[in-house]
Amino acid sequence: MKVGVFPFLDKYGGGGYQYSLMILRAMDELRGELEPVIVHDRAGREELQPWTNAGWQVMSFGPPTPRSIARQAVLRAFGESAANRTGALVRSLTTQARVRAPGMTADTGNRPGRGRAARLSRNGIELMLFSAASPLAFRSGVPYVMVVHDLQHRINPEFPEVSANGQWKAREYLYENGVRFAEAVLVDSEVGREDVLEFYGHLTSPDRIRILPFVPPPYLVRPTADELSATLQSLRVSGSYLLFPAQFWPHKNHRRVAEAVAALHRQGVDVTVVMTGSASGDLRARVLAEVCGIDANEDISDLVRILGYVDETAMAALYAGATGVILPTFFGPTNIPVIEGWAMGVPVLTSDIRGIREQCGDAAILVDPLCTEAI
Repeated sequence: MKVGVFPFLDKYGGGGYQYSLMILRAMDELRGELEPVIVHDRAGREELQPWTNAGWQVMSFGPPTPRSIARQAVLRAFGESAANRTGALVRSLTTQARVRAPGMTADTGNRPGRGRAARLSRNGIELMLFSAASPLAFRSGVPYVMVVHDLQHRINPEFPEVSANGQWKAREYLYENGVRFAEAVLVDSEVGREDVLEFYGHLTSPDRIRILPFVPPPYLVRPTADELSATLQSLRVSGSYLLFPAQFWPHKNHRRVAEAVAALHRQGVDVTVVMTGSASGDLRARVLAEVCGIDANEDISDLVRILGYVDETAMAALYAGATGVILPTFFGPTNIPVIEGWAMGVPVLTSDIRGIREQCGDAAILVDPLCTEAI
């Protein structure tokens, strides 16, 4: 059977990126039983090169779009950062343009997508697997399976990353139609299944919601002592530290972690926290600026180390060298850094909230993410 896989391959995309890599690697192991094909929506995706080198067939939904051509031009002329900023702006504008009025979210007029369906069928693709939610799923015109990582726009709409600038309506449009037409919906936990059925159970049936738990990514290989020392030295990380592996979204709770470090410092207890993750885009940049302001005002810049995005080899070393992993996030239902910490034998401190509580049981220190003192 020929299966198209639509991955999310933005390396700055945090857990969604890691999940897509897990799906691709798992499908790679099934080659022979299945014939997987990577299907993408942009021309010239540099991230696809390792997979083409590994023998994967790669195809696009259609010819290059003006947006993808423009991004490649900006990338060549000004570099990746400028291309990402340009892409984020264009995505924001097009998302707002597509948003439907309340009560008008159904996308039945876009199904099936005849042009895309014909293209996929000509290539023999019988089923599409979307490792991240995308409107291309219900516009593809072929049977599909779609992943729903979270429904936080319904659960925590107070966070701007899931509600502001048309995001709430865009996400509702995406998930309502994605769930409605899917052959199956993949979730990471029983709590995730409950959420899909609570909000969209009228559009699907319980037997279509399948639980596929997260697994640790294969790059988490414990380095040798020499490799660990060399990598940490190159990152200028030394001594005992807690690792906070999260992009600088407001819901990740960086501010309260910095406040907790400051509170301990005032008590004469110095705890170093190493923060990794992207701060691209205005919202994440504001969170980073807020953390840097706390560091400066409290004189804890040496205790809160901000590394930004680091590659997989460096992440494996940071996990291996950490005293613990800290992730007092407001979002669930489950989180990949928790199982990454466990996979490397590192204790975890995370949030005492629904979803994470079920994920961790008694295998983590659970705290109230709203309470700096608890953290």
